[in-house]
Amino acid sequence: MKHPRILDALIQTLVTATVLCFSAAGAQQAPRAPLSSGPAAPAQPLASLPSGSNGNAVSGAAGGSVAQPEASAQTQPDTHVLSGAETLGLGSLSRLHHLFDLALHASEFGESGIVATRTLSVSSLGGNLDLDQHWRRYDLTVAYHGAETIYQPSYYGIHNLPYHDGSLSQEISWRRWTLRLHDDVFYSRGSAFGGLFAGGPAQAGQNRSLESIQPSFASGGTIQTALARQLSNTALAEIDYARTRRTTLTLVGSYGLLHFSDTGYISSQTVTGRVGYNYALSGRNNIALTYDHNLITFVGASSRLQTDLAQMAFGRKSRIHEILVCLGAWWICPK
Repeated sequence: MKHPRILDALIQTLVTATVLCFSAAGAQQAPRAPLSSGPAAPAQPLASLPSGSNGNAVSGAAGGSVAQPEASAQTQPDTHVLSGAETLGLGSLSRLHHLFDLALHASEFGESGIVATRTLSVSSLGGNLDLDQHWRRYDLTVAYHGAETIYQPSYYGIHNLPYHDGSLSQEISWRRWTLRLHDDVFYSRGSAFGGLFAGGPAQAGQNRSLESIQPSFASGGTIQTALARQLSNTALAEIDYARTRRTTLTLVGSYGLLHFSDTGYISSQTVTGRVGYNYALSGRNNIALTYDHNLITFVGASSRLQTDLAQMAFGRKSRIHEILVCLGAWWICPK
C-alpha cells in the first residue's frame, strides 16, 4: 500500500506544477493591442547596425529588433598575391582596427620512447601575444609565442629547454603599390623542423594573425638536429605593383641567417631575390610565374651554394581550404 500512495502523491505534484507553470506563462504575456478598423500600418524595416557594432547587438528600444550580421559586407579578402613571399590566406570575416590578444598557457604531459626504458614528465609554461594595429594605409602586426619546457628526469642531462618564436610585419599601401616588410626570428634547442622542442602538444593548432613566410625564403634548418642551441632570422622586403585589376608585378629581396651557439655545426647566411608575375583568373583562382636567385654562404668555409629556380604556380582560395599547385625547374651551382 505504501507504493501506490507515493505514486499518487507524485502525480498530484506534477499536475500542480504544470498548472502553475501555465498560469505564470499566461501572466507574463504582453497584452494584445486592440483591433483597429482603419488601414493596416506598413511594416517597419530592421534597425541598422550602429557604427562599430560586430553584428551581434540587440536593440533595446521599443519596437526594436535583433540585428543580424551581414557577413558579405564584413568579409575582408586576403590581399597577398601568389607570386609574393608570404603564404596565401583565406581572409577574415571582419576588419579589426585594434587587436591585442595576450594568453598564458601551462601543460603537463608524459613522453615515452625518446629515452629508452624511461617515461619523461614534461611541464610547459609560456604565453602568446598577437598585436594588430590598422590605419588607413598602414597595417602593423606583431606575433610572439614562447615557453619554458622542463623535463623530469633530465633529457640527456638537460632539464630546461626554452623556445621563442616572434614575427613582425609592416604593410604600407598606396594606390597601385604595396610595400611589405617582414621579419621572423626563432630560437630553440634543436631544429624547428621536427617541432620536438618547439611547443609540443600545447601549441598544436595555434592561431596566428600573421601570414607565414614561404619555405623557400625561410632560413631555418630542414633536418632534425641534436640539442644544439640555434638562432634563425629571416628579414625580407616585398613590393607589389598592380598594373591592372588582374595583373600584379612582384619584387622580393630577403636575407636570412642560421647561427649555432654550440660547436660541431656550420652556420650559414642566405640571400634570395625574386621577380614574379601574378594573374588573377577570378576572385579565387590565380596563376603566377616566378624566378628566384638564391645564394647560401657557409660561415668558416670557402664554398658557396647558388640556386636558380623558375616556377609556375596555380592557387585557388575558398572558404574552407586552399589549393596550391607548383611546377618548377631549378639549377644548383656550387662555387
